[in-house]
Amino acid sequence: MAAAARAAAPIAPPLASLGAGQRLDAAVTQIVRWATRHDVRTEVMRRARCELPGSAVWVLARVAVSGPVHPSELAAFHQVDASTITPRLQRLEREGLVRREPDPRDRRAALVRMTPAGTRLLARLHGARQTLLEDLLQDWSAERRAEVTAAVEELADRLR
Repeated sequence: MAAAARAAAPIAPPLASLGAGQRLDAAVTQIVRWATRHDVRTEVMRRARCELPGSAVWVLARVAVSGPVHPSELAAFHQVDASTITPRLQRLEREGLVRREPDPRDRRAALVRMTPAGTRLLARLHGARQTLLEDLLQDWSAERRAEVTAAVEELADRLR
């Protein structure tokens, strides 16, 4: 997995030649690129023993964040037609990762809710990504990892 742990060849000029704002933007961009690269996502899925398609994992993660949610809200969030979400939800239901239940405010509608198995799968996926990051930073001192973690957490809090 060395290829997934290493950054891709830079497209932009070296970070040292940029101003602080440009360097931060370039660094955040590189982190997002790394986290969304196919080989990285594939390795996380392998480590988590997850055989779902990536699109189903994205839907599962959204259900976890949103709580009980209407399928139409999932489609709107992912900016797709409801007919695109339906097969993904059906797969998640067959796998026992989500369940549909009647909406108490409108018995004609259904809500999608996480199951304990879905929660466990997402925990495995998060754990696999954390392990991959730990592998990537294994040669950093504990102090350096803590320092960078604190800075990234502070940035993430400001982006919420």
